[in-house]
Amino acid sequence: MHWAPVEHLLAMKLIAMRPQDAPDIVVLAQQIGLGTDPAAYADLLEHVYSGEGVLQQLLAVGDDQVRTEAMYRGSIAVRLLSNAE
Repeated sequence: MHWAPVEHLLAMKLIAMRPQDAPDIVVLAQQIGLGTDPAAYADLLEHVYSGEGVLQQLLAVGDDQVRTEAMYRGSIAVRLLSNAE
């Protein structure tokens, strides 16, 4: 049996961004050690979903808004981490 890498699990949680994903986002971000820089989360999303247009489609935004939306989701993850401390 194969498991998805922790980075992929976090990326999936950041895309889904459901209320029930919040505790998992905190734990996974802590395991990876991404810290408090929203850009680290955006970079993770761009790496995991690096296929042509994949991240844009998952985020349902225009091509010029992909990084902005990824950074926004990173800022939410950072807020969740700070609230968990």
